[in-house]
Amino acid sequence: MRSSETSADVSRGSIYSIGEPADELGLSATMKPQTSPVDLTVVIPTRNEIENIDELIERVRRALGSAGYRYEILFVDDSDDRTPEAIAAHVGPGSPVRFLHRRAGTRTGGLAGALCEGFAEARGRHALCIDGDLQHPPELLAPIARVLLDGIADVVIGTRYLAGGANDGLNGRWRRVVSAASRDLARFALPQIRQSTDPGSGLFGFDLAIIQDVSLKPIGYKMLIELLARGNWSSIVEIPYRFEERTHGRSNATTREGVRFVRHLAGLATDRSIRRRHRGPSACQAFSVPHEAAGTPTAQSTLVLHHAPRDSTALATE
Repeated sequence: MRSSETSADVSRGSIYSIGEPADELGLSATMKPQTSPVDLTVVIPTRNEIENIDELIERVRRALGSAGYRYEILFVDDSDDRTPEAIAAHVGPGSPVRFLHRRAGTRTGGLAGALCEGFAEARGRHALCIDGDLQHPPELLAPIARVLLDGIADVVIGTRYLAGGANDGLNGRWRRVVSAASRDLARFALPQIRQSTDPGSGLFGFDLAIIQDVSLKPIGYKMLIELLARGNWSSIVEIPYRFEERTHGRSNATTREGVRFVRHLAGLATDRSIRRRHRGPSACQAFSVPHEAAGTPTAQSTLVLHHAPRDSTALATE
């Protein structure tokens, strides 16, 4: 891999390395003109996930390809192992796969920073986000895409906290307690994200227009919290899913990431430039969307639509 390759290589579906640290993660503030035939960009941040790459790509392609969607798969890779080579094996003429490799020393913002860089490079009108460890079911990307393309909501979130969802992939009682506490803390500190039952989810999709001219400044793993706090959205849909156990590799969750989460939350809670959405309980509407689930050709997802009326939005005052 040549470090001298530039972003021009990305437009040809090639590999490139980011050689300079990004500015304060304002990358998503200037989105690229959407002139390509791609409607959806699946952004996948990876770090040392070599054993999961082949299955992940196969399942994403099957989920979105069988539905006839026009999509691309964009990996933003922070690996120190041979994960870039595993991804590169899928890059080529006719393939929807592209990727960016961020060298050590240029991995600004951690996982959320990688997602920001992916949003800035996206060719689609909508971004779909999923982790690279297969704990999120790639099959759920199809109903997420359908809701976005049908214009039903601005943001679609895979949630572990509605009926039909589960946190099975969190090993041990302590991790489940920490996850639930983090969720409750985020929803308490940021009234504008309370429409979501799972604001810390890593499985979500959104219309890229909601971050046009918005400067995102995420820290660590919780990109969705940043998006909901700063983005110009008006409604969200939630789809329950089961968070699966990791079968390959090691979790990248650490105590350090927990500290970064608290710092991120504190920064958002005290940022007066953020548009505050002080709302009561949202109006909800439940409906179903058929999709292909792993091993289940005609599964049904129950979706919950949360309406967030614009007239209840207030600006923070000095």
